[in-house]
Amino acid sequence: MGGIVEASGGEYAAGIGGGGWYGGGGTVTIYGGTVTAISSDSVSQGGAGIGGGEGNGTFSTTAADDTPGTAVIYAAGGTSASAIADQSGKENWSGIIFEKNAADSKYSGVVYGDQTLQEDLTLPNGEDPQTLTVKEGASLTVPDGKTLTVKQDGELRVDSGGELHVNKGGTLEIQQNGSVTNEGTIHNSGTISGTVDGSGSLVQYVMSVKLDPAALSLTKGQTATLTATVEPDNATSKAVVWNSNHTGVATVTENADGSATVTAVSAGVAAITVTAEDGSGASASCTVTVKNPDPDPDPDPDPDPDPDPDPDPGKPSGGSGWNEPSIGAEMPIAEPEEAGQSGAFSQPVGCVSDMLGEVSVSGAYQFRLTSTNGTAPVVELDSTNFRAVLASQEGNDYFWKVYAVGLPGQVCTVKVNGTAVARLTLISSIFGGVSSDTTAPFTVPQGGSYQFRLTAIEPPKLSAGSSSFTVEYVGNEGFDWYFKVVAVGKPGDGCGFYINGAPVPVAVAHIS
Repeated sequence: MGGIVEASGGEYAAGIGGGGWYGGGGTVTIYGGTVTAISSDSVSQGGAGIGGGEGNGTFSTTAADDTPGTAVIYAAGGTSASAIADQSGKENWSGIIFEKNAADSKYSGVVYGDQTLQEDLTLPNGEDPQTLTVKEGASLTVPDGKTLTVKQDGELRVDSGGELHVNKGGTLEIQQNGSVTNEGTIHNSGTISGTVDGSGSLVQYVMSVKLDPAALSLTKGQTATLTATVEPDNATSKAVVWNSNHTGVATVTENADGSATVTAVSAGVAAITVTAEDGSGASASCTVTVKNPDPDPDPDPDPDPDPDPDPDPGKPSGGSGWNEPSIGAEMPIAEPEEAGQSGAFSQPVGCVSDMLGEVSVSGAYQFRLTSTNGTAPVVELDSTNFRAVLASQEGNDYFWKVYAVGLPGQVCTVKVNGTAVARLTLISSIFGGVSSDTTAPFTVPQGGSYQFRLTAIEPPKLSAGSSSFTVEYVGNEGFDWYFKVVAVGKPGDGCGFYINGAPVPVAVAHIS
């Protein structure tokens, strides 16, 4: 199905099919590609373009498996013959068929059935004028990457009840002196250049939606306004639908003027999406990061009139980027801290921490522990939603880094030498806005599998840290992306799983 065929008959002969007057005419079926069939017009008794002979033969556009045809056919008859001899099944034709009979000065084309251009189409495609009509009940679609061009001596008509669809990426080009008359309906989500005449309907779909701003950072309880701009300006419907993928983090409400109000509900990250209501699929998203309000610091009842200077003020501390090199191993998990107030946190025995109290963590946070007894501090976390590693040491200063790997809003208590020094609240993870439903260690039987659900606006990547496991992308539902890990190693093998190349694993698995 497809290809290009050009056939020209000699004296008394058809382009394709039977002879000029006598003969059976045969059976001709054309259901794909581009076919040109022209009879000789040099004698008074020239044959048909397709078919002919005493019985005219049989012409069909349906494949043997009853698939409707999609061919573009140009048929021209001789001086005394028809373009297509057999017209008996015309009501069942399917394709784009141009006919030029002996008395005609131009090719008259008709769209039969529902047709989608397989190749670019130009009216006219030669010296003879051409008219193409999308008749009642038929439709013609110009798909992505295809162009329908109407030049001088070319005419396109959409009859009442007919439809022309110019899809996104498709083009209807109306050149100077080309003619397009619409009495039916033209649906445009692509490009139409030139003038369309007639009293039919032109439905202009939304091409794009833009959001201002494209990102928001809010504190719990705050609100902000989002403005959507719909293009093009002549879109038939500019109505949009607003949606939040995490209403527990941020909600969105449409305003009377078409803008929307975003309300920060709790710490975390949410995507606010606006989508054109006309079915075009045009949409845009705004990333909303919500953090808890900073706690009011307690006044120092006995301030130090001469505090010790920072032993190394140039050393990064307090929330530096996660992509700095780190050393050391993951620390053990401590027992949960019962005390829930910032007043429960105090300096540990044997060292001084520059992190004390409530801390919001976006990605990673670095803090310094200064040993006062010459012993390395011991750091413990009570949650698998964070990881802690010793980043570096200089003298008695130990620089520790905690990485957020869980879901926004989760918390973790940090203990140093057995004393709770801080509680961390996860604002966003190190994985570039990706959150995982799994952060705790787990086991998988040999040959078995486990499924991760990662939530993100853009497609994330999950990789295994060893060959003991394979990782396979399963699919997504909205902003939830699913990955299956399969235990292919031997019992006892362990493996960490990494999101977007992060420096620490989101979770660790062992094969049982």
